Amino acid sequence: MTNVYTNHSFLWDAGNWPKCGKHGLKKDEIESLFTRNPRILPDRKEHGAETRYNAVGQGDDGRHLFIVFVVRDGKIRSISARPMHKKEVARYEKR
Repeated sequence: MTNVYTNHSFLWDAGNWPKCGKHGLKKDEIESLFTRNPRILPDRKEHGAETRYNAVGQGDDGRHLFIVFVVRDGKIRSISARPMHKKEVARYEKR
């Protein structure tokens, strides 16, 4: 399966970085998830005009991550990012 997000650049600003960084993740760790063929699904909640997506997988350091993002002007803008909880990791590993 080809990862369509590999060649995207990222939008980081004062609106999204503090929210993503508060869980101890670094920008390069979040970005690395998209180069490792994450599982990507539409977000379950309605959020206006933009479609939000959930990406789950492992970053370059092997940590399991859960990221909510949008694609804006051809760039990935993370809305929220955090390490997965133990139950989420177990579910991810089963699939």
